[in-house]
Amino acid sequence: MKLKTSFPLYKDLKKCLHELYPDIVVELLVRDPALVTLGFVEEEDEPCIIDLHVTEERLQEIVRDALQLEVDAYIDGDPAEDDPFYQKYLRYGWLAGLDFWERVEE
Repeated sequence: MKLKTSFPLYKDLKKCLHELYPDIVVELLVRDPALVTLGFVEEEDEPCIIDLHVTEERLQEIVRDALQLEVDAYIDGDPAEDDPFYQKYLRYGWLAGLDFWERVEE
């Protein structure tokens, strides 16, 4: 599935998915660093298109797992900063928004 994102988010996604799901491939398809060099966009907004090698079902599994991280972190109220469930939620919880990323028609 092809998605539009920013280059920094692509790097974070690739790293986090590799840590949680080593079998998932995240491939960079299109990137134009000249947009940053020429000052058209900021570095954190550099657009790119990626190919996330997952089925729709697998994507929903990733989203469910990320949502469960929040449940685990807050099950007993506000967690302590050093709570391991909370730390895992802080690191990977943002993956719950993957199904809202803009898709590119194949």
